[in-house]
Amino acid sequence: MRVFYVKFTNITIYSAQIVVEFKQNSDNSGGKDMKKVLCTLLCLTLSFSFLAVGCGSKTATDTKTDASTVQTEKSAEQTVKPAEQVTLRYWDTVNDADATSFMTKWKLGNIELFQKENPNIKIEFTNTPNGDQYLNKISTELAANNAPDYFMTWVAGRLEPFVKANRLLPLNDIIDSNADLKAVINPANLDTTTFDGKVYALPTELAGEFVYYNKALFKKFNLEAPKTWDELLNCVKVLKENKITPFALANKDPWIGTVIFMGIFNRINGAEEYKKTAFDKQAVFNTDPYTKSAEYLAQLVKAGAFTNNFNSLDGAEGTTMFKQGKAAMDYNGSWAMPDYVTALGADLGVFNWVDMPDGKGTDDAWLMLPNGAYSIGADTKQKDASAKFMSFMFRQDRQKELAENGFIIAAKDIKFDESKLHPAAAFVAKSLSASKTPVLIWDVMLGNNIGKELNLATQAIFGGADIKKTLEKLNSAANAEWNQ
Repeated sequence: MRVFYVKFTNITIYSAQIVVEFKQNSDNSGGKDMKKVLCTLLCLTLSFSFLAVGCGSKTATDTKTDASTVQTEKSAEQTVKPAEQVTLRYWDTVNDADATSFMTKWKLGNIELFQKENPNIKIEFTNTPNGDQYLNKISTELAANNAPDYFMTWVAGRLEPFVKANRLLPLNDIIDSNADLKAVINPANLDTTTFDGKVYALPTELAGEFVYYNKALFKKFNLEAPKTWDELLNCVKVLKENKITPFALANKDPWIGTVIFMGIFNRINGAEEYKKTAFDKQAVFNTDPYTKSAEYLAQLVKAGAFTNNFNSLDGAEGTTMFKQGKAAMDYNGSWAMPDYVTALGADLGVFNWVDMPDGKGTDDAWLMLPNGAYSIGADTKQKDASAKFMSFMFRQDRQKELAENGFIIAAKDIKFDESKLHPAAAFVAKSLSASKTPVLIWDVMLGNNIGKELNLATQAIFGGADIKKTLEKLNSAANAEWNQ
């Protein structure tokens, strides 16, 4: 529309200039009345039909051209200016070393498509491929009051310090003023990003954590997806005997191993003890519920469930092991689903963590949490551009692509073809939505400091550290923070 209007204005002004030129010629030729009428009609016709050529320079015209019309058109032309060029600083974490990663392609695709649709907005993208390093970076920069305009963040305990430090822009007015964005935001998924009635981040997915397994490997060695602890230990034994790594654990980023600890703990102790830990901040980490869970963790290590030097392997190395069939299982998040579907196809299966001896936990208690949230810096000078990019990411077509590739999206009323879902993805989506006792992921709920201490403790236990001393150290750190 903007280009069309500029062309119209130029042609009108050009036609008016021709009229002035004809006036001068008419004075020289004595001013023929009939010619003046004919040329006036001709010029008006050409002006409104957008034909700037075709009226000869020697034809007479009306000597009373309205100069104010020319000035009005010139003024209108001057008001049509190109949109102001702005730079939007966007920070995120993507595994750009893996060209096959769906989420990498999705996030980078967002940047490319958005800039094509909005050529006046240049996105300056800063990527930190490692998730833990990104958490450290964004925490440090926000503490120094150097927030980017737009960035990926977390929820609950990891988000709260940023809110308390006034580093995040409340999003309520952005949501309320954008009908398309408001239509897809599910208020039920904003509990962990809302503080004092203000929304500070929009999650993109409902992340679940569960065990992926390679059906082809299990079938090859006459195994079935285990349902009990003893069945799991038997799977570990058979796979190890056949030189297949049972679990693709790569625990350099220690939160990965904490997932297994949480799975064991929940199935032993049930929902009440979990709530005491994650919600009430009343955990006594050196007591029996935690000690017993840690002992089962150590038992898995002793049984040979993991590859050598797993505590020094990067998370991407673990997922590669599983995708290449070198490991039979991986306790990982729903964010890995698209890549695992691509790698294993029909051979991909999933199950929740197994029943533990004398356990109180139930099979419908899945580890889950709103995840992949996005915020806007409180001091941004690019609020409008940030809001526009946020709205773009939650647009129907962008969310549809996530959903059809196996993500359990946090947005609502997104129209997508459910028949495109892999059976494993469909099973997880149904299971998470039906869960009556969801277990919100501990290290996120506990916040940056105690969450980090928990992850370091489980990493140490995986490495053979004394369980009692390790948990006492964790408990001391928790008491120091919670009793301030």
